[in-house]
Amino acid sequence: MTEATINRQEALSQYGGVSLAGTGASSGTGTLRVHSGGISWRAKETARTLDIDKENLESLRWIRGARGMQLVCVLKGDNTSRFEGFREQDFEAVNESCKEKLRLEVKRAPQPLKGWNWGDAELRGKALVFHSAEGVDAFDIPLEEVSQVQMPSSSEVALEFHVDDTAAKTDECLVELRVYVHNESHAADLYKGILKSAESSFTGESLINFADMPLLVPRGRYDVDLYPNHLKLHGKSFDYKILYTAVTRMFLLPKPDEAHITFVVSLDPPVRQGNTLYPHLVFQFQKDEEVDAEFALTENELKSRYPNLVGISGGATWEVFSKILRELTKKPLHSPISFRSHRGQSAVRTALGANDGYLFFLENCMFFVNKPPTYIRFEDVEMIEFKRMDLERRFDLQVTLSSGHNLLFSNIDRPEFDNIYTFLQEKRLPMSTIKEALKRQRTQDERQDEDLDDGDEEEEEEEEEDEDFDPNKKMEESDQDVGNSPGDKSESSENGEEEEEED
Repeated sequence: MTEATINRQEALSQYGGVSLAGTGASSGTGTLRVHSGGISWRAKETARTLDIDKENLESLRWIRGARGMQLVCVLKGDNTSRFEGFREQDFEAVNESCKEKLRLEVKRAPQPLKGWNWGDAELRGKALVFHSAEGVDAFDIPLEEVSQVQMPSSSEVALEFHVDDTAAKTDECLVELRVYVHNESHAADLYKGILKSAESSFTGESLINFADMPLLVPRGRYDVDLYPNHLKLHGKSFDYKILYTAVTRMFLLPKPDEAHITFVVSLDPPVRQGNTLYPHLVFQFQKDEEVDAEFALTENELKSRYPNLVGISGGATWEVFSKILRELTKKPLHSPISFRSHRGQSAVRTALGANDGYLFFLENCMFFVNKPPTYIRFEDVEMIEFKRMDLERRFDLQVTLSSGHNLLFSNIDRPEFDNIYTFLQEKRLPMSTIKEALKRQRTQDERQDEDLDDGDEEEEEEEEEDEDFDPNKKMEESDQDVGNSPGDKSESSENGEEEEEED
């Protein structure tokens, strides 16, 4: 197989302009890649990603969506993930890629086109699936999005859905759905089935409450209630409700002052306050502050529903809160590992624009706190440049992203340069003009060395003059001076006068 053929096959496994259908549509378009380990999707403008393991895939379907063709990934448990934005002519390429990489065939699924609003409802795992009268799947609803289920009448089932504060003003959200079932016994069975399957996502009483939690972004103190499906922030002026599905990743960042721990929750879509968007929630904890964890569940309920939370009874607030939220969201928690600053810390002090803060170097990204919290993936970095290297005490670090956006971190202490440069070099990040910067610094060092050498030569010359100094010779000269003193001169003059008188 030639190299051109390999590159062509790799190109066929990637598809641009693809978006998440459903609740993830506000993340924008991105790139979908089919590989031997499964299917991966990455947003173009946001940090949102979605990875589906090959072992978790049951089947693949090809249907028409609202914005082009859809690839429906049916997962184990009958949950689905939908990717939208394909062209009709992409079917053959997508099918070949899935056959080769995943050993699965993409099948064209029939769709109801008559517009009938009656049919059958069926529970499949964690989803409620509606069939048309023809027996064709019309749509499905993930029960994890259901916040409440009720029976307004003996033949009616009403479903209410979570509506959080991460939706944009222009987003249209489904808030309620009512199903009429002519058979009352069937309606009761459907209600009980939905109630049993979606019970973990209902609002009701929170699992645990944390009072008076300090947030830097958005600034203020909030009471935090953690529910099975979402969290709520209650402040003096604003309240926020955030679904766990909007959480993309979390960061635990120890500040160099060794007194505070910063805990960051990244959101996509971001939480909204008026016209201001907050893609990151930044908590700040006292390192030695402790809290008692009191769950609103019995011990048996906690063991059956959240076995990983059993045994968490109390401890440092930052540790208890991060462990519980990590278990509820099932999202990764990142912390600095290998990088150490000149003073042995995990971050360096710097400024982004006019805002002073700390820049953390993690294994696959950089993160700046506090304002504005900035997340930089290494794979998005197009170029890194060190600036103002001619200064003795400070230098700047400029990061150019693949989107063309530049981030300038200024006034970093000069002793941090070696550690930062070595770390970025080990991560194989592209660095421009680094040789010239180092060369300029070496030239400056050489000039300082030359100045020191010149000073040493002058000192050696002074030492040579001191070596020419002979104290014995000086003593002889002083003796001669004493012999030629004015007294001797008078004696010689008197002798000369006596000689003249004799003559």
